[in-house]
Amino acid sequence: MSKSPAIRTNCQTSEYNAVVCVKISPDDYCRMTVSMRKLVRCDDKAAGLRGLEDLETGERIFIDEEDLFRPRMTRGRQDLE
Repeated sequence: MSKSPAIRTNCQTSEYNAVVCVKISPDDYCRMTVSMRKLVRCDDKAAGLRGLEDLETGERIFIDEEDLFRPRMTRGRQDLE
C-alpha cells in the first residue's frame, strides 16, 4: 500500500479529519466492501478516487477510479511493465 500524489492531496485538503489514508489494490478494495468492518463511502470525484472510511478507526482507504474499473487482465500486464 502506498500514497499516490492524489491521495496525499486528498488527505491534506479533505473535509474529513482522517487518521490514515492509504491506497490499496483493486482486489483489496473489493474485499473491503464486503468485509465486516463498518465502512462508509468517501469518494473524491474531483481527484478520481473511490474511497472507504472505517467509522471505528477513522482510517480512509482509496483506490484510483481507473484502477478499480480496469479489467483484471489489463492490470496484471501494467504491473509487469
